[in-house]
Amino acid sequence: MSMAWIAARLLVVQVAVGSISALVWLALGGSRFGLAALAGAACVVLPGAYFAIKAMSHGPGSRPEDMLKALYAGAAVRLVLTAALLFMVVPLFKDALAPLMTTLVATLAVQWFALLWKGGNGRR
Repeated sequence: MSMAWIAARLLVVQVAVGSISALVWLALGGSRFGLAALAGAACVVLPGAYFAIKAMSHGPGSRPEDMLKALYAGAAVRLVLTAALLFMVVPLFKDALAPLMTTLVATLAVQWFALLWKGGNGRR
């Protein structure tokens, strides 16, 4: 399974978890809770998408130094982007922090469960 496939699958599952959580919060608390949940998911998915693109910006024939620089740069920007998004959305949804944070954590947890996914060749 290629790295691009794994990254795409991870992002798709994160979007699905975030969307399902938003629908649950929408049903439980109305549109404000649903939007807060979507904002929580966005705080994970958008920086993750940036990181995936940056980390794979160098092909297999690239110098290891360039690949490592891209990986570190992607991780640094992901961290800053996550913090910036949280600084923007937390004040907007201070009355709906439960949906925002539970969805953020659920969406983030997908990364940990992704470690258990089996590859196409039967290996972990």
